[in-house]
Amino acid sequence: MTLTLSTLTELSVILNMLDIYLQFYTIISVFYIAVIAVFAHLITPNEYHWKSNTISDLAAQGYDQKWLMQLGLIGFGLLLGIGSVAQMLQFQVDWFTDFPLIIYAALVSLSGIFCTRPFIRTEDYSKRDDRIHSFCAQTGGVFFTLAILLKALITESLMSAAPHYLFLILVSLTAMYYGKAEPSRKGIAQRTMWIASFVWLAFLA
Repeated sequence: MTLTLSTLTELSVILNMLDIYLQFYTIISVFYIAVIAVFAHLITPNEYHWKSNTISDLAAQGYDQKWLMQLGLIGFGLLLGIGSVAQMLQFQVDWFTDFPLIIYAALVSLSGIFCTRPFIRTEDYSKRDDRIHSFCAQTGGVFFTLAILLKALITESLMSAAPHYLFLILVSLTAMYYGKAEPSRKGIAQRTMWIASFVWLAFLA
């Protein structure tokens, strides 16, 4: 009897934790990768400069501590993707509203598996992995932008849709800034884009 009550209590705790996760999975996902990124920055070598090096470089090939940011990218994608799928199934929402976010999450996880080129100059790296990483990052950005647009379009009132359109413009502008930024400013540009994207994801998605 004691074992049964103990088991029921444990199951209740697990179910409560799952319920909290499903309610706040976007915030949890963003918080998770933000914490990992902060720790990853704290252990970077002198060759890494946050103004010019990107967050992807924290998981670059040839970097001894890349595993930490790899865990960040893969874990973020899993937390966001599983939460989005569960939310979609639980509330039976239209699949096309969450589908772009699920694809984005999968691509972020893949970008953590296939790493970008080393930030220390060398020709000894996998060009295939670098190409796959770039494809995942760029395509993921497209699906993320699409997710914002669809959220705006399905929102009934213009007043409620306005924040989505605002972040759609902001994320698009920061992505353009990243694309055209000088190499010495790439790190700043990408972090600006990430901040804008994650604010929307945590509080509006």
